Amino acid sequence: MGLSLLPLTANSLYINSSAESFFNETQKNITGIPNTANTVGRGINGSAKFVSLPVYNPIESAKVYSNQGSSICLASDAPEGPGSGHSSLGTPASSIDLVTGRLSCVPEAANNGNIYANDSFAHDAARIYCSQTTDLDSAFDLVKGDNPAFESRSGVGIKADGIAMIGRSGIKFITSPHGDHNSKGGKVRSGTGIELIAKNDDSDIQPLVKGDSLILALKSILKRVDVLTDMVMNLAQTNLTLAVGLTAHTHLTTIPAIVAAPSVDLAPQTAIAIADCAGYMIGCASLKMNILFDDFNHLTSLGGEYINSDLNRTT
Repeated sequence: MGLSLLPLTANSLYINSSAESFFNETQKNITGIPNTANTVGRGINGSAKFVSLPVYNPIESAKVYSNQGSSICLASDAPEGPGSGHSSLGTPASSIDLVTGRLSCVPEAANNGNIYANDSFAHDAARIYCSQTTDLDSAFDLVKGDNPAFESRSGVGIKADGIAMIGRSGIKFITSPHGDHNSKGGKVRSGTGIELIAKNDDSDIQPLVKGDSLILALKSILKRVDVLTDMVMNLAQTNLTLAVGLTAHTHLTTIPAIVAAPSVDLAPQTAIAIADCAGYMIGCASLKMNILFDDFNHLTSLGGEYINSDLNRTT
């Protein structure tokens, strides 16, 4: 049975080529002849086991080191197999590709020794890819974000179900400053930063917030609200005094020694005004207390809901 290419690469020059033409003796010794087990066993405690794997389809100049589904490929940029990437153009694009579990996302292919497999950044289990010249955005199917596209530049891509980076003394993600040089000798432009994009969706990408600056802004707003609260309280106090005065207001009449009683018509309105002003003053006092609590709880490091991280920083 002849070997078939999987996955087919639409822009590959080798889409209709026979797989056997790429399958040399070294690769046979490394990956195993199709329909033949590399080793016999069940793999318990790390012992050799029976494996049936697709035959890897590297570019002609590649050197491949493989064992039981893990491989290191030293070659040029070809993220979708021969005829793809910058190797198809003859561009200097030396690459190192560390892969485990080729086509593991497609079980019927991952265990099929009768097929010939190109690299598949989407379907291989785990990969660390390092290249002198590559298009990382298209190779890993990444959204663009706000930074310049990762095209025709050196790049390192890591993909797996889970990725953990552990720094015993910390981790720094740093971009180069303006004036630094990229891998092609060109100057790095200013404004490129670090983007955290969840779900590979940049439709709502926004700038990160600087916590200390945010605290200064929020404290300024709270102070202005506190001052405005004092003004409202003072206004309520003035209106309360006026309403009480109107309630008890009397004046002399045209008849000597006769004093007019307080206005019957104003009594209901002044009573309402007194009640409202008293309520406003109580509300303002409560608001001032809540401002103090919010300031302490959210904007100081001793607060239970402090908005800043104790550990993580950004610029």
